[in-house]
Amino acid sequence: MTERILLVADTHGDIYRIMHYAQEMKGIDRIFHLGDHAWDGEEMQEMLGRVVLSVRGNNDWGSPAPWEHQVLIEGFSILLLHGHRQGVHFGRQQLADYAYDKLCDIVVYGHTHVFADERFGKVRAINPGSASLPRDGMASCAILTLTKGEEPIVERVNLENF
Repeated sequence: MTERILLVADTHGDIYRIMHYAQEMKGIDRIFHLGDHAWDGEEMQEMLGRVVLSVRGNNDWGSPAPWEHQVLIEGFSILLLHGHRQGVHFGRQQLADYAYDKLCDIVVYGHTHVFADERFGKVRAINPGSASLPRDGMASCAILTLTKGEEPIVERVNLENF
């Protein structure tokens, strides 16, 4: 079986583009919101009628969302977090080490507002970029496709036209 996961981060209260995309996109099994306005994940959940798994970021003061989640999907252990507590602005090795210590294959994160898909030893680190305030010139999200026994596929989605 295959699962497709919509990865969203750093919406900062502006979910217009990501909602437009999510309403049009077919074949998404799960949605992960990786912080900085975890309340947007709650709003997306309400508007889409689907569960959105959210974590808190450095701008989510008072949010009841947890700092991280760990899930098992198609044989892959995935860690969801924002990344600011692992110092992702200064490099991602500490993030990868943190995920490795938790026996995770994949870590998905936000905070930098820059898309990334990198491998650090046995850990794959994926940042979908920012859906509303990109620092790399393109508002984006990502689709993570997981099939048991196969290499995960990551697709960056340009939200500029939504």
